[in-house]
Amino acid sequence: MFFKNTKLTGVIFFLAAASLLVFPSVVLAQAATGWTTGPAPTGLPTVELDVVLTNIIIGILGFVSILGILFLVYGGIRYVTAGGNESDMEEAKKIITYAIWGLFLTASAYAIVKTVVAFVS
Repeated sequence: MFFKNTKLTGVIFFLAAASLLVFPSVVLAQAATGWTTGPAPTGLPTVELDVVLTNIIIGILGFVSILGILFLVYGGIRYVTAGGNESDMEEAKKIITYAIWGLFLTASAYAIVKTVVAFVS
């Protein structure tokens, strides 16, 4: 089982859920750049679709980055508290390795999204 300590699992899921409170501000952080000068026929402001999609993708990548950092910390804690047990240390090393790969892939996805948006805009 990936999570053996249910108390630590609860803490990780609490931190992940708490980070969702920040998620809307991350998604809407750049929304002001996409507003047009005139109101829509309904009286509501219009936002360009590419700006909305870019903000959603960047928000999701930010959330995944937070999860990657949490798993990196979790793996570090598991490694430190392994107490010399080789199997626990190997499992902690796997968690750390996968967290680093996840952060690398997230950073790569962010760079790809920013590059594609720069070429399309």
